[in-house]
Amino acid sequence: MEHVKELVLKAALSMLSGNLTYFDGAREILDLKSLIKKDNISDEDFLALMIIYSETDYIPNAALRKYLKDEDLLKVEVELKKIELWAKPFAEDACKNLINKIGF
Repeated sequence: MEHVKELVLKAALSMLSGNLTYFDGAREILDLKSLIKKDNISDEDFLALMIIYSETDYIPNAALRKYLKDEDLLKVEVELKKIELWAKPFAEDACKNLINKIGF
């Protein structure tokens, strides 16, 4: 359980520092969501990340993007820049909230 919380913390901190996109970070954290004990964390704490995921589910994740042709990868990268600008205002708050609740 603590390992899962550490992974969530790492992803949230990486998003805030700019080392991980909100697009990929939302997916990482949501993949771990069901493994986190719900002490003081509610589904609302994950809502912003769920919005990012649901609004961008047509974009391949980082693991799959390496298989795209150069022209397709360029299109995806342009779209990801737009997504990051859109997501940043509410994703930052979500990351900070998760960090505070999980205990950093």
